[in-house]
Amino acid sequence: MEKYIRRDLTEEDRDIMTILDERPIREILATGCFLAGGSMLASTFGKRKPIEEYLKHGDIDFFAPSEEAHKAASVVFGMLGFTTSGMKVALNTHSSPSKYKLQLVNSSYGGPMEEVLEKFDVANCKVATDGRQLIYHRDVPDLERDLVMRLDRSPGFMLAWRVVKYMNRGYQTLHPDSREFIIEWFINLRTKHWDLTDASRKYFRYSHHQIRDFLRDRRLVHDEDLLLAINAMHMVVGVIQSPRSMYDANEELVKDLAREELERRLGTKLNLPEA
Repeated sequence: MEKYIRRDLTEEDRDIMTILDERPIREILATGCFLAGGSMLASTFGKRKPIEEYLKHGDIDFFAPSEEAHKAASVVFGMLGFTTSGMKVALNTHSSPSKYKLQLVNSSYGGPMEEVLEKFDVANCKVATDGRQLIYHRDVPDLERDLVMRLDRSPGFMLAWRVVKYMNRGYQTLHPDSREFIIEWFINLRTKHWDLTDASRKYFRYSHHQIRDFLRDRRLVHDEDLLLAINAMHMVVGVIQSPRSMYDANEELVKDLAREELERRLGTKLNLPEA
């Protein structure tokens, strides 16, 4: 059985047609790029709200099948008033001719739609269109019908943030096959493969709210995961104002979020040494 299903777009694909009606989107697709990810899922199998409602907050991601297509799309983005920043060519909200947030992904070009979709971590998002055909992973309709989120590969350090982001979109459970990536994430924390404290200080300051949401969700995180991560999940959660003078440096407030959550679940303090 083929892993991916292709079919022509028809007038029945009204939500996709709504997106394709935007002139900037048609001009970017003309460079050979295609649309894929959350916006395509929301306009096909993952319809839990009107597509216009999704697009008020979600973005539309373009992917390029080749470096040449990526360069051509970047030129079009520039002509349309967009700016290049980091991993994506992103919307300049002051000069964009589009009412949607459009992004050209810089990190995943190369190959036809199927090959790019295979690089996606979230199986549910393996939906794409080039403006003529729709392509999707054969499991997407069933996953969406059952409101099950599935990871097909680890997003690495960003796993907790990624899982919380998508679970908040209405999924009821995580697919059992995704469990291995959760365990791997905690093991990498335990073995100091990642420094969560340093990352929370430099890149994810005050993002402990998402981590706490992740840890508190028993569908995702088991007690044994928390036990594994104790003394390995210190995050900067705020600052302690200096009591002496406003000119004195404030002290960072750092907490072990794994210990905090396990103690919350058990209703008691743990008699385990702190690192």
